[in-house]
Amino acid sequence: MRRLRTALVGVGGMGSSHRRLLHESEFFELVAADERYHDRQAEAVAETRQWGVPVYEDYWEMLDAHDDLDLVVIAAPHPWHGVYSVAALERGLHVFVEKPVTVTVQEGLALLDAIQESGRLVGVHHQWTSTGATRELKDFLCAGSLGKVKEVTAIMKWYRSQEYFERNEWAGRRYVEKLPCWDGVLLNQGVHLINSALQLSTRQPGYALPSRVQAEVYRIHDIQTEDLACLRCELDEGALHIYLTLCADKDHSPSVVIRGEHGEAEWNGTQATVKLHDGTEVVFDDEPQGDDTHRNMAACILGLESRLYCPAQEALKATITVNAAYLSAGRIRKLSAEQAGDVGALIDAAAARGALFSELPTAPKWTVAGEIVETADVTSFDGLEDDPEFA
Repeated sequence: MRRLRTALVGVGGMGSSHRRLLHESEFFELVAADERYHDRQAEAVAETRQWGVPVYEDYWEMLDAHDDLDLVVIAAPHPWHGVYSVAALERGLHVFVEKPVTVTVQEGLALLDAIQESGRLVGVHHQWTSTGATRELKDFLCAGSLGKVKEVTAIMKWYRSQEYFERNEWAGRRYVEKLPCWDGVLLNQGVHLINSALQLSTRQPGYALPSRVQAEVYRIHDIQTEDLACLRCELDEGALHIYLTLCADKDHSPSVVIRGEHGEAEWNGTQATVKLHDGTEVVFDDEPQGDDTHRNMAACILGLESRLYCPAQEALKATITVNAAYLSAGRIRKLSAEQAGDVGALIDAAAARGALFSELPTAPKWTVAGEIVETADVTSFDGLEDDPEFA
């Protein structure tokens, strides 16, 4: 089996795990790398060069210098996911890109056009899509064993400090170098959960795309984007409610609960438990060896497998959902920590009722429900009404 000649964009930060995996894997030959921030990632750059891999500071220079690549792995910050992916496709290369696949729906549509024209594959690094719990539960749902999906609830309660958002120039920001970034809980940490929730919200082989979205988004940290959000998504079958925060007391295990005609399934990324009304209980926890998404990407390129765990065409549905949520809210409302109170308890109360925060009987005065947005109308996202505050 030949190894795929691969270039990596971003050798530090999120790129570190990709870099080591590509260097050690039997499927890939790491032949080039690009790093925008050489000074900040000096140690990673030096180690990569010790492996005999040239590290460039310009993406297009790297592509020009290596015309025999098979694959580009993109672990750059959000603003460059779309433009770098399209550039690689235009050169006939396959792409494996970090989440989110793109920041905006218009970037995503341009990416789909490039995929169609190039005939190449674009996989997205949503690692939960590779777990046995996810794949086996999805097969269970598609077989109709849970029956019609009535309601899905997805919860992520994590903690990030203010220092976390001050670690670089794009964390918690809406725009970087005039490019859309929108690095908040929706498109950074929470997009993994949103992607998995959409995957598990339908009995069809692909992912669900909500027809309507209503949302509330807030910011408690001193950032430009959101760290607290709730969404109601209308699906072909039932509704999906999503609750996300980076202001919890600690990192709690994320969860997706699917309620169907025949019972209920609860998923936490690494294990899924199904309890049917007839008393049957099934546990799915067959784990791959580590993160299996890279191997799956290589196998699909080499013709050894036929289906990507997370193709760009499916991952884009999370971007559309998030863009719709922003448009629904209209702005990201600023709260103090004192105003917000115990956001973990707020999420638990809303999730128990399948409600937005503003719909709770004891809703805080600061909660404001967004407009209902038809996702079919979401063909572009060009920012929010309060953007000028951050210009």
